[in-house]
Amino acid sequence: MGNRANHFVCYAYEVPIGHAVETTKLNEVVDYVKSIIKANVITDAASYNPAEAFTLIHEQPEDAVDEAFFELNSNKVVAHRKEHSRVAPGRNYELTDKFHSSLRTPMDEKLFAQALKFDRNLHNMFAQQQTVELSPFLNDGSVACIFDLVANRRVCDKPHFFCIGLFFFPIQVRLEKREYKANAMGLVDGYETRSMPKNMVDFKVFLVPKPSYFERPAVAPLPPTPEGKNPANPIEPIRIWIDMNRNVIKGMWLRVVTSVLSMITGRPGIHPREISNMLSPGLTLKEAMDVIQWLREREAIDINGNVLAEGSECWSREGYYRALGGL
Repeated sequence: MGNRANHFVCYAYEVPIGHAVETTKLNEVVDYVKSIIKANVITDAASYNPAEAFTLIHEQPEDAVDEAFFELNSNKVVAHRKEHSRVAPGRNYELTDKFHSSLRTPMDEKLFAQALKFDRNLHNMFAQQQTVELSPFLNDGSVACIFDLVANRRVCDKPHFFCIGLFFFPIQVRLEKREYKANAMGLVDGYETRSMPKNMVDFKVFLVPKPSYFERPAVAPLPPTPEGKNPANPIEPIRIWIDMNRNVIKGMWLRVVTSVLSMITGRPGIHPREISNMLSPGLTLKEAMDVIQWLREREAIDINGNVLAEGSECWSREGYYRALGGL
């Protein structure tokens, strides 16, 4: 039993071993063992205790250990490190590129940090001046912040319009144009896409705050990081942002929060279960629910009805990027 229980530190199984316990109970134990293996891999070397790790995995049913490691390998969640020397138990495996890529979203941690920084700087500038000229070299996060302000009508002067085909859209910013001649449809005379002189569409953009800008809702206090502890369930899976010592891995927590919030922002009305499916195998359903509930308490998102109800939908709220402040 001791050797079999520690096989996950030596090599990957090619076939699962037969079930020895009742299937439903085994599935719960397998999920718990999988969380142990991932926590074992992700724990920082400075605080890693191989003896405790082996003891924890040794306490689990042999069939569950076999099945858990088989599933993690077949789903390419963990992979063997290509090293010649054997390291401490459990440390010769690592999370795969498939695992990490599943948590990559169009809006990443860098973009949210840029939006948060621009929001703070803009607030300071509006406190000193009534109009702010935007740089043509704004980063993506700053543009996301501006779109959020425009969508919630926090900045405006006189409504201006821009044209896409036959449709005109109001934009609540002031545009100061120069060397720009357009027809009644908003198209530049002699428009030839790539060959058109760029200075014909060169204009300044100013942001002007409405009185409601300074009345934006404050960000809710930081809720405690969910740890997934359940005294009534000793085999509650360890969350991916919690290490073997039950400490929060701040970098991983920031990544999963960003990934979930990005999914909700990019797909308004998305069902919580769909978020879990799209971020799999990076996040399990329980982990996704924890993050969604945390974002709800942070007042970064809204959810109509019960979280896992059939018609449940998630929507980002104004200033959603400010939810990551302090993480």
